[in-house]
Amino acid sequence: MIRALLVAPPLPERSYPGKFMGLDYLAAALMAHKHNVEILDLDICYVRKKDVLQEYKAKLDEFQPQLVGITNMSIQNDLANYIAWVTKQVLPEAIVVKGGFHEITGYMYTLPLHHDYVDACVVGEGEIGIQQIAKAIDKGEWDTKKAEIPGVAYWDGSKPVLTTGHREEVDPNFLMPARLNWFPEYNFRVLGNRKTGQMMTVRGCPWECAFCSEAFFPSRTHWRDLGNIIKELDLLKKQRYEAIYFDDSTFTLKPDWLIELIKEVHKRGFIWGCNTRVDAVQKELVKYMGESGCVYLFCGVESLVPEILRAMNKTHKPQHYLECVPRVYRWLREARISPSVFLIFGNARMMPDGTLTPERWEDVEFTIKNAIELDTDYISMNILRFLPEVAFSHLPHYAPIRLTGQEPVHAGYYDMKWYMLKGQNDLRSSHPIYRCFEGSRSVNPGFATPEYVYAIMQRAIELVNTHNLNSSRQAKIVVDHRAHEFFHKERIGGVIQYSIPSFDKIPAEVEKIPLLEEWRQIIMQA
Repeated sequence: MIRALLVAPPLPERSYPGKFMGLDYLAAALMAHKHNVEILDLDICYVRKKDVLQEYKAKLDEFQPQLVGITNMSIQNDLANYIAWVTKQVLPEAIVVKGGFHEITGYMYTLPLHHDYVDACVVGEGEIGIQQIAKAIDKGEWDTKKAEIPGVAYWDGSKPVLTTGHREEVDPNFLMPARLNWFPEYNFRVLGNRKTGQMMTVRGCPWECAFCSEAFFPSRTHWRDLGNIIKELDLLKKQRYEAIYFDDSTFTLKPDWLIELIKEVHKRGFIWGCNTRVDAVQKELVKYMGESGCVYLFCGVESLVPEILRAMNKTHKPQHYLECVPRVYRWLREARISPSVFLIFGNARMMPDGTLTPERWEDVEFTIKNAIELDTDYISMNILRFLPEVAFSHLPHYAPIRLTGQEPVHAGYYDMKWYMLKGQNDLRSSHPIYRCFEGSRSVNPGFATPEYVYAIMQRAIELVNTHNLNSSRQAKIVVDHRAHEFFHKERIGGVIQYSIPSFDKIPAEVEKIPLLEEWRQIIMQA
């Protein structure tokens, strides 16, 4: 049996609570084969202002893992690569594997650029792959067997190779997450900061939204058995969890099945929250959810403009979708479920002939105004991010809004080393205003300049402040915690008011992150 360390790199621009649950599923897969597994959440170290590298090196020295698995989203890719490099400096013989959404297509850039310290990438779901990797390492057969493990990409000396062949679908009932560690930072404020466990009841999503990573694997939607979920609920109760957040993209897809699940959740005394979309909700279901412990619901509305909904492939029936929006938020208020509305700006707009153009300011104004009139508790706003694996980034007809034009936004655009070798300016956003929109250090649309993004927030603040002065229900604007350096909130006599300085009073760039600057120097010296 081997020792395996699973690592979550820091996520400096983190906006939401919770943990990287994928590592707990991988840990369970390895533990099922009796391997010795530990999880190290370096993001928690970062949030607590600890010396991340010192903590990591100490864990490597103490645990001496033979396998190090690093989860990776595009916005943390540079730090994931730095962690991989550090691993090989401390333990040259350890096998380092990267996974996560970024490596779905990112392996084609990770391996050419980083093969000296990244041995392989796992593309897609990793539970079965990680078991086979561990088995090969345990038997001393990694070099000869890696080419036989489906879903594993490796460097063959001249190019990246993705192993193909039959790849088993991961049974959603296969394993429950190991939950090897818990920190208060994992709790959700919308659930009263109670000890929160995250759960999944389904894998995959039937929709193919152009902005979403899950659309890379269309129509692969697999539900867990109710009995399997009940076992996990009982385990959470035994471990003294008090709240559950269901991480499913669309929790309300199967109403009859869901009612049976909700009964079991309520029976065990949990409060809970979930995600869904407005055209996948029924009135009676919302009422029952409110009676059964649901206290929060996050809705990805995205836009209230039909031409934009079509362009982002959110729905093929925009009129029906838009009719659902006010109804659903009325039902949520009646059920006393705290609602959140999520919006995306920087969008494409579909013209009658099917061509795409950038959104208009009238579209922005209309969406913000009508979203506030939903009388929601929370408003979260994004600027569209071109992540390597999403349709917006690579399909030709989205070129009019891409900063790169006809060239797809590939994984290299999220890799510091790629920029440096190309001698190209980093296209990722660096102005602090993007922290109000989860867009910091991302590749955003060319027309979504800092000035444009600032104007969106300025208008949102004006409209929210007016709403809050005239309503007992106070709307809250959700931003990344680091935006609070210039984004201010105060409560005056029970009324929430927001303010932001003039654009020229906000620094032109975010402060440099020491870990990233260290990595930059290492790349330059190499």
